[in-house]
Amino acid sequence: MAELPGQREQSVQPGVLRSNLMGVDLLRGVAILMVLVYHAFTSEYGRYYKWKGLVAKLRFPNPESVLLYPVSFGWSAVALFFVISGFCIHYSYLRNGSSIVWRDYAIRRFWRIYPAYLAALLFFFGFGFFATRFPQWANLGLHLTFFHNLFPQTLMAYNPSFWSLATEVQFYLLYPLFLFLHGRVGIGRLLIGLLALSLLWRCGIYAMAGSPRSTLTNLTAMPMMSWVDWALGAWVAERYYHGKKPLPRKALWALLAVAGMVLASLTRPTLLFCFLFASVASVFLLEWALHRSFGRQWYWRILLFFGTVSYSLYLWHQPLFPVIRNYCGGHFHPALAWFLAFAAVVLAGWISYRLIEAPGMSLGRRFTQKKPRATRETAAVR
Repeated sequence: MAELPGQREQSVQPGVLRSNLMGVDLLRGVAILMVLVYHAFTSEYGRYYKWKGLVAKLRFPNPESVLLYPVSFGWSAVALFFVISGFCIHYSYLRNGSSIVWRDYAIRRFWRIYPAYLAALLFFFGFGFFATRFPQWANLGLHLTFFHNLFPQTLMAYNPSFWSLATEVQFYLLYPLFLFLHGRVGIGRLLIGLLALSLLWRCGIYAMAGSPRSTLTNLTAMPMMSWVDWALGAWVAERYYHGKKPLPRKALWALLAVAGMVLASLTRPTLLFCFLFASVASVFLLEWALHRSFGRQWYWRILLFFGTVSYSLYLWHQPLFPVIRNYCGGHFHPALAWFLAFAAVVLAGWISYRLIEAPGMSLGRRFTQKKPRATRETAAVR
């Protein structure tokens, strides 16, 4: 969610400011398409499995749904978004000479995230999407302050996708602590410590609630569990900025991580490790994207478009898609209804980007631009 577009220089010398972060935007495009298709699929077919004791029992509504089984892991795109976010935030810090002005950091984050989020939140609140029995004004207040992920009654209110935005903002708030610890122990030991925190948090969930039936609860949405996933992106940023060689055998390790994610999803005792496996796979995918060149072919341009508007699309897609699809389904063929719903949410995301998100980012840059100091001659004229 940081503004890091452009083309990368070919040099890999330590400290060189690279600008080929087109691959990052392309991965955003991949991630948002995964999320869109996943939510469209689950709204059509429901979940693929039911729990039978501690083991998942797969069920396929029809023959074609078997072929779409990989789509049921589209939730893993959130792990990719977390890794990309950690990369972008920390890479911005590194390329600014490992210095940061916290006022500017807060202003940029606010104008990058809040205006588009506020518009979507007020829309869904006004129309009563995913309303709960929780007191509505308290619910709205928790959403306005990004604390709605802490309570089970508000986690999925208004727009279920909003849970990850609260976790993301909490990562931003934790970044000063991250840098403090980074300066004391280094990125490697910090990663180990955050991994230990994540594992202890998972053990606490198992101890309090037993083996879970879902990967998403208010306990799993808290940053203590997934801070390590975000920090993995910061670790990639350190490697990339300092010109270290790409990780070897990226495809092999990514496939092994994906296999671990799939296997972990089949039993309740291992279910909470799915997201961590997805984050590890995202690390290798990000490394691949950072160290290759992309041309101007039409398919890259399409992914780049989706990557550019990915945040606004994420804000609007989940509540709108089933409503539009159900409406169109009463008038058109189901396949056409699905296509029209998909096109409508893409249009909504694009409008949000052009009218709210992009102007908000421009305001953030304007408010943090350093004004040149006036000379004595200029001051005298004034």
